[in-house]
Amino acid sequence: MKPFTIHSILALGAACLTFACQTTIPARPLTRANAGLTFDNQGDYKIGRGDELMLKVHGDESLTSTMVVQENGQITIPLGGQITVAGTTIKEIKQKIESQLSSYMVKPRVMVSVGQKKSYKAYFAGEVLRVGPVQLEEKTTLLKGLALAGGLTPYASERIIIIRKDPTGKTERYFVLYQDLLKGNDSLDSFILERGDTVLAE
Repeated sequence: MKPFTIHSILALGAACLTFACQTTIPARPLTRANAGLTFDNQGDYKIGRGDELMLKVHGDESLTSTMVVQENGQITIPLGGQITVAGTTIKEIKQKIESQLSSYMVKPRVMVSVGQKKSYKAYFAGEVLRVGPVQLEEKTTLLKGLALAGGLTPYASERIIIIRKDPTGKTERYFVLYQDLLKGNDSLDSFILERGDTVLAE
């Protein structure tokens, strides 16, 4: 067998680097990421499938109930029947229920609150210490999400990829460098994770 020379080793290293560059996931800058699937422009949470809702109707305790948003995005309320709630805020749900109940009650007053936000999850993969889904209870920035996933491993390249669906359902990919997240850039500091995001640390 022909022995390795310094030139062949360098050539092999260059080939490996070229292959690594070719296999880097193509993505756009994180600052161009779409948003709005989990929170509206006022910052109010949009209900998702699997979330828990608590309903209370003033003057009729029999209508008080706790329910889970079904896979079809609906809940069933006493007297009011099925109502589509996925993608709407608590304020909008309250108005929908009051409108439905107005056929049976005079000026119904309804209180709606969110229990467990089971739909608000992000998934972490690659060079993070804890791979898998992370349940998010409140508005969570990317940096905080990475902390919840245990942070990066010593083998991470520091390139972070966000895989996210746009409002039409198309999958988009965005990237940011971990060091840039730590620098305190306003647009990056305020980057909020959406439900269903996959965060991949390369």
